[in-house]
Amino acid sequence: MTVTSPDPAELSERLSRELPFEVRLAPPPRRAAVLEGGRKCALGTLPVAYSRWRLGTDAGPECALYQFRAEDFGLPPDLGAEERLVDCLPGEPRVCVVTVWSVHGRGYTLVVERAAGGGR
Repeated sequence: MTVTSPDPAELSERLSRELPFEVRLAPPPRRAAVLEGGRKCALGTLPVAYSRWRLGTDAGPECALYQFRAEDFGLPPDLGAEERLVDCLPGEPRVCVVTVWSVHGRGYTLVVERAAGGGR
């Protein structure tokens, strides 16, 4: 992470200077999510803002939130949340809950790991 801060406004401001779009973090839709930080990154050649969050206590699971321009990935400007379960890594006993949505042209993807067969 290039920015280590629990303050979403600070992270948004700093990443907006590095990316060709305004970063507006949408906190993960989970109770007690705490921001750890983030950085500029890319998926292929497309710019993306990455932020890492911890759910619940210090021992709680981590999740990653990616923000991007919805049009870059062929998403409509406003898309209701769509959730999928996918294997994190082949052969690993974990799955990822991946949620994708967009609001006013800003696309988001939330990735949360959990044990296979475990609760959310």
